Amino acid sequence: MSFINKKTLAGILAIFLFLILILPSVGLAIDYTPLIQCGTIAHPDSCKFSDFIGTINRIINWIISMAGVIFTVSFIYGGFLYVTSAGDTGKQGKAKDVLRSTLKGFVIILVSWLIVYTILHTLAPQNSSILQFIK
Repeated sequence: MSFINKKTLAGILAIFLFLILILPSVGLAIDYTPLIQCGTIAHPDSCKFSDFIGTINRIINWIISMAGVIFTVSFIYGGFLYVTSAGDTGKQGKAKDVLRSTLKGFVIILVSWLIVYTILHTLAPQNSSILQFIK
């Protein structure tokens, strides 16, 4: 990739990532759910513990969705490195490391979410107001 310098490539990648992170918010603006749903003009009632749990759940869901986007971009990047390695074992090793690290990170994020989800469903009663936010 001698025809593109590293600064140009970094700029293109930054714009690409910015668009990936921002466009879903713009595209889903119709179904926008505010992060904090109590104590606002639309919902003037005071905040309760279940509202706090709902806010945490919305943050976790956003993190999981962004992790999926980052996983996809990183996996494509690792695949691109592997395809363009042209038989160079050093570049192939770097590509494999990127792919392994990407997969490990995504598995760690999903397993941590599964642990939290399982603990909440085990400890909270089935008719608890906390579980109404975790779907």
